[in-house]
Amino acid sequence: MTRRRPPQLALAAALPLILSGCIPAANPGAAGTFAARDSGGTVARAADAGPSLVTLSAAAASPAARLSIPSPARRLPSANDPYAAFARYALDQAGSGQPGQARRSALMDQGTLAKMPQLARCGDQPLAIVIDLDRGLQPFTPHDASLPVAGLAGQLTALRNAGLTVLWNTSAPVSQAGKIHSALRASNLDPDGTDQLLLVRGTDERKQTNRAAAAKDWCIIAIAGDRRADFDEVFDYLRDPDGPLAQTLAANLEAGWFLAPSPID
Repeated sequence: MTRRRPPQLALAAALPLILSGCIPAANPGAAGTFAARDSGGTVARAADAGPSLVTLSAAAASPAARLSIPSPARRLPSANDPYAAFARYALDQAGSGQPGQARRSALMDQGTLAKMPQLARCGDQPLAIVIDLDRGLQPFTPHDASLPVAGLAGQLTALRNAGLTVLWNTSAPVSQAGKIHSALRASNLDPDGTDQLLLVRGTDERKQTNRAAAAKDWCIIAIAGDRRADFDEVFDYLRDPDGPLAQTLAANLEAGWFLAPSPID
């Protein structure tokens, strides 16, 4: 029986056969506009200022979002929570590291994919986590009955208290920003309206480019999503989903990348 080469040795030789089609180049400079709501609720955009990133102040939040929901318990994640490993890893990463020490990002260094794939390195940016809102390939659609995954609200409180910024990633359009913020507030996942949204403006923008653009301002140390392409879109272009490149990338699962159900039903 022919013995299979380890993924590390097979990767370089096999790469031309691994990818199916072309991977769109990640061009952070082509990402969307920055959009923020002022105290009057007006959306202001500044061109070429990074991803379609939206902030909604508490003063501008829709009254419908201010539901009477008990405050989440301030606790560390338990082993029974679907986001437990994600939250525990992020908390550990936030508590480790030394001033001036380069941290490992949860985003791939795109220049290493054709050789030996490696995660990128951060500079001195503040720390952040990314949670993908989409259910599979379907963009997140906010609705009135927004029920969060059990335990996630409390975990996010602990992460914010540790100094982490929460970034919600979705392929929903920027026009849905207000409704998405309202859904996050109503579900108690963002009760104070302090989190950021990564949205797209049109068919030319992707979650991948928005993540890359956000990495200019934050060191993204952990990503949660319900499919592997939520970590890097290269998974959508693998000819063999179980091949050497996929196996090499899978080393990042539970070490920066975390498969978890959609955070809101």
